[in-house]
Amino acid sequence: ATGWIATRGANGQFSRVERPTDGVLRSHTNYYFVGDHEPTHIYPVVSSFHHWRFPPAHFLSSRPALRYLLAQRVKLLGETRQYFTRDATCRMTAHKGAREVIHLVPLSDGYWFIHNGMRQYCLDQLNSASTYDTRNMLHLRKGLHFLFDHHRFVFVVKRDRSGTAQLVLHVLNHERADELMNLYHNRLTQALRGVSAEFTFARLAWALFTSTYFPTFDGRVRMAVQLFNPETNQVQNHDLYQQEIRG
Repeated sequence: ATGWIATRGANGQFSRVERPTDGVLRSHTNYYFVGDHEPTHIYPVVSSFHHWRFPPAHFLSSRPALRYLLAQRVKLLGETRQYFTRDATCRMTAHKGAREVIHLVPLSDGYWFIHNGMRQYCLDQLNSASTYDTRNMLHLRKGLHFLFDHHRFVFVVKRDRSGTAQLVLHVLNHERADELMNLYHNRLTQALRGVSAEFTFARLAWALFTSTYFPTFDGRVRMAVQLFNPETNQVQNHDLYQQEIRG
């Protein structure tokens, strides 16, 4: 959603922050407001990855910065189910040793995968075990695999100084990953051919929603929250205390 950034003065008033030319926010605390709503508007947040609905199919293709990932499909030299041959090496380090298969959408989230229609992005759309699809897999070295599954980093699209979209590794918590920051933060990945852009985006959402480093619901205030009802297949808005959301 579009929105605006603001700071808050001693009098409690919010002041809009214009986008800095270098993209860096100087204030220690910033507030994000969705759309053109007034600061008093309470918009609903999503409580967890399982309640998050994957956006419509046109979402990624309508965003230029994410077209980089989609374009990789065009470069495929005959898409293959043999991901071990396709990747050949760790997709970060280019090393062959101690590499393991990782799943962008975790195997344990197969229910979410099916109920969000993610099978349409698979190479083999008829396979019942869709999270095992080649487009949901890639290779990382064992240590990076561990850190990836513990929310230490994700793959995101960023623009370089020339404005070109690049797929890079982004460290989520630098205080717990000094070595990871120095070695890999903002570093380009190896080519991720045959990997779904949609699964890569879903992994970003999964990492943020399930991370213990971003305690969105630590507190006692009431919040507007969106919850997915599997019986009606609809998202409904609720007004809950934060401890109720955590529960």
